Amino acid sequence: MHNETVTPISTQDPFAGLGEALHRLRKTRGLSQTDLASQTGLAHGQVSAIEAGKQKPSLESLSKLMRTLGCDLDELSSALKSVRG
Repeated sequence: MHNETVTPISTQDPFAGLGEALHRLRKTRGLSQTDLASQTGLAHGQVSAIEAGKQKPSLESLSKLMRTLGCDLDELSSALKSVRG
């Protein structure tokens, strides 16, 4: 038998902290929720719910948010790590 090290798959919700990370990124760009909603074509209530963690964005919505914020996956990942501690 081989002794292999098995890396466990994270059970953490991949969306945990996403809303707060997007909120921080938005604030650093000097945008209001209304500005972000207008520029992405999302409803203000949807942006608010995503930032509050009450709604998970679709991939399409997340892509629009990231594009509008000028944010790539590396920056989003860093923001998530910062939020999660």
